[in-house]
Amino acid sequence: MKIIYLLLIQLIVLSSCITRNKNYRMSFVEKDTLLVTLPVGIKFINYDVPENRLIKSQLLDSIYKIGLQIDDKKTTVCFISKKNTEYQYYEIEEILEDSEVENIEHLLRLPNIYKFEIYIDKISNKCNKNKYLDTQYCISIYENSEILRRYNIGYIDYNDLSTYTKYWYIDKDYIIHTRIIGGVVEEDEEHENIYIDRLYKYIITDKGHLVPYYNKEQFFNETKTEKGKVKNHTKSGLWIEKKYNYLVFEETYVEANYNKGVPIGKWDFYKLELVYDKEGDINYRESKKTAKLLITEIYNSEGELIEREIYSQQLDILE
Repeated sequence: MKIIYLLLIQLIVLSSCITRNKNYRMSFVEKDTLLVTLPVGIKFINYDVPENRLIKSQLLDSIYKIGLQIDDKKTTVCFISKKNTEYQYYEIEEILEDSEVENIEHLLRLPNIYKFEIYIDKISNKCNKNKYLDTQYCISIYENSEILRRYNIGYIDYNDLSTYTKYWYIDKDYIIHTRIIGGVVEEDEEHENIYIDRLYKYIITDKGHLVPYYNKEQFFNETKTEKGKVKNHTKSGLWIEKKYNYLVFEETYVEANYNKGVPIGKWDFYKLELVYDKEGDINYRESKKTAKLLITEIYNSEGELIEREIYSQQLDILE
C-alpha cells in the first residue's frame, strides 16, 4: 500500500485544541488499566531523515505502521467534555473545525507530573458519529480530577488529493515531540511529493501549560518565521512571528509576548507584505510588516486569552 504525505503550512508550536473547563469533574474507573511508563509514542520521528530513497521509505513506513498501532489501541468509553476552545492561530482550518466536538476517549494515562494527572485523549468519529471527522490526539492536563487544559499533539487528516499526519512522541524526561509528515497524491510514484517538517518540542510547566521547549537553556533564536529570546529553555519577552492566521486567512506579522513560554500581555497581528523567491515560495525573511492591523489579543498573567478584536472583518465591510 502506497503511503502518501502532505506538507502542512505551519506547525506547532502547539496546536489545535486547548481547552479549559472547571465545571466538569472526572471519575476515572479505568485509569489504572491505561497507565503507561515513559517513553511512549513514535520515537522514529526524532531521527534525521536519510537522503537514500529506500532507507527513507523504510523509516516513513515504520512511522506509519506504529501510528496505525496507536490508532487501533483500545480506548475507554466515550465521555462528554464540555469546553471553550482556544487554538493556535497558525493551525489549519479543517483541524480547528473538527476540534469543535464534545465527546472524547481516554487512550493512555501518563505518569503524574507536578500536581497534575496527564492523559492522552483521542477525538474521533467513533464517539462523535461524524464520518468526516479527522482523528486527533490531545494531551490532557487534570488537577484534582478536573480538566484544566487540553492541547492537540497529533492528528490524521485525509482528503482526495493529499494526506497529512502530525505524529507524537514523549521521552523519559517528559519532553513532548511532534512532527508533521505530508504529501500530495501523485500518479507517478517516482515523482511523489513528500515533505517532512522539522521536529518540535514542548514541556508541561508547573502551572499546567504546554509550551515550546528549546534544547539550549539561553540564547537568541532566529529562524525564517520567528525570532526572540529563549530563557530557561522557553520563549521569553517580545517575539516576532511571521505565520499564517486562519482567523483572518492572511499571512501575518505578529508581535507576541511570552513569560516562561506562556503568552501574556498584548499581541498585535499585522498584515505581512509577502516577498517570493524564484521558485514562487514565500521568502519570510524578506517579507515585511505593514501598517494594517488585523487582530489584537490580550492575555492575562496566567496565559488565558481575555480579549480578542478582529479588525480585518470591520475593514472588509468598510472596503
